Amino acid sequence: MIDEYMAAKLGCVETARDREELERRAKEKGIQVVEAEEHLGELKREIGKLQEFRNEQEQRLQNVRKVRIFSFAAFVVWLLL
Repeated sequence: MIDEYMAAKLGCVETARDREELERRAKEKGIQVVEAEEHLGELKREIGKLQEFRNEQEQRLQNVRKVRIFSFAAFVVWLLL
């Protein structure tokens, strides 16, 4: 009977220790998830800024191409006159 009591008491101690370890790990993982979500938000904002920059650069490139085409057309007209 004493052996059974001691075994049960030891089992309870181990269970409590396991529970504490699981709680600690769950808290640690929860913190990691929050940090990852914050980092993801930062990355999404950065992507938005980069896409906006890309769109601006593409618009500038289109404008440069239009100027080059117009300049070439004016040159050809000049040559033909």
